[in-house]
Amino acid sequence: MPKTPLDIAIEDGQRCLKSLPVIVLGSGASIPFGLPSMSELAQWLMESSPEGALGQSENRIWKKFINALEATNDLESALGR
Repeated sequence: MPKTPLDIAIEDGQRCLKSLPVIVLGSGASIPFGLPSMSELAQWLMESSPEGALGQSENRIWKKFINALEATNDLESALGR
């Protein structure tokens, strides 16, 4: 049976992991280097207004996202909604 693209990707990933160390960092790892935190990004997004660049449908989605962000003050939760 021929290999699927998923099978090939998994094999390639396993081959890479065997030969090189892999370090997985969360988004908080960048904060000591002066990059914005999730809360700073959330604040910036709430203060942004891309309405002129969005169509009517996209504008509704943006407003729904901002409402969720303001209600929870949690960027990851708002993105998940």
